Amino acid sequence: MTEFVSIALHPTSANIMLGGTENNGSPKTDTATTSNTWQNALGGDGGFTVISPANPYLMILECDSQTGTGSDCNDNTFVQIVGPSDLGGDEGAYVTPYILDPQNASEMLVGTCRVWSIGISGSSPQQLSNDFETFVPASAPAKRSIS
Repeated sequence: MTEFVSIALHPTSANIMLGGTENNGSPKTDTATTSNTWQNALGGDGGFTVISPANPYLMILECDSQTGTGSDCNDNTFVQIVGPSDLGGDEGAYVTPYILDPQNASEMLVGTCRVWSIGISGSSPQQLSNDFETFVPASAPAKRSIS
């Protein structure tokens, strides 16, 4: 039995899907409407997944609490975008939640004990909220709204 944590759909092709499955990696298919065959895009513990609407060949997935990208989306092309060392040492949940920013598809919103914005190219993260565990304010006020 496999538990899907998330599933991402290609913005223009019903055949292309990417999933995150705990303890079973991140399976993908490019034949969803004609076959039930999937291949593993990335090993490890799969988590949240996204296929960029701006660049449908860019697949963003989580593996072992680190988030990265790959155009072919396999172990050899996986490039890490963000990990705990990038987010002020914050550690998220075992499967750390993230989404593409609805206002800017080239950025992600990542949830740890704070909310962070980081470019999908791995640019410097921006802290958008206070620490919700200690209620310590951000070192600088957020420059943009996340709503």
